[in-house]
Amino acid sequence: MRGNSHVRFNEGKEGQPSDPFYNDYIRGAFPVVEFYSDRVEITSSGGLPLSLTKEEFFSGVSHPRNHELMRVFLNMGLCEQLGSGMKKIMKAYRPEDYRITENFVMARFKYNEHALAVLNGSGKFGESSEKVHGNSGKFAELSNTKKRIINMICDDKTVTVDAMAASIGLTTRAIEKNIKQLKEDGIVERKNGDRGGYWEII
Repeated sequence: MRGNSHVRFNEGKEGQPSDPFYNDYIRGAFPVVEFYSDRVEITSSGGLPLSLTKEEFFSGVSHPRNHELMRVFLNMGLCEQLGSGMKKIMKAYRPEDYRITENFVMARFKYNEHALAVLNGSGKFGESSEKVHGNSGKFAELSNTKKRIINMICDDKTVTVDAMAASIGLTTRAIEKNIKQLKEDGIVERKNGDRGGYWEII
């Protein structure tokens, strides 16, 4: 393990994008997890199991190489039911996040900018548009307007739509449209109703 960052995967107990169940320990190699300032890289030795194609892998088919190891983890409560993890993983990550060769499965994931900002204490986005993964299970495109809305919520969870519109320079209708999209993407949620309620970044 390299670097000094820490990451917690959130796709269930067996939701790590490359885990010990797929590593080929017969070759004497162990999974390698490398942490960097902007990403985490995970490498499993041995490539895909012989009976699993890339198409099947990316469609969420689960066929772990180390069945007995997986059963031990299952009995210890360290993973969910057999075969449930891959579909969750493929909802959270994209095929381009992986590189699969005959001898290795390598996963490379950039950290979410907002998550890094929270860890660094600011909780705010930069100005460029980017894609983030929300609780809806899909990647959402964040425009500068959406980022500014999120930044205002980080500053004040009770901020009103009128205040957002005045600060950003848009109509309340435009702000409400952006907020609706943020809700649908599983990024923003309204708690306790419109009156007396507050915003929450999910």
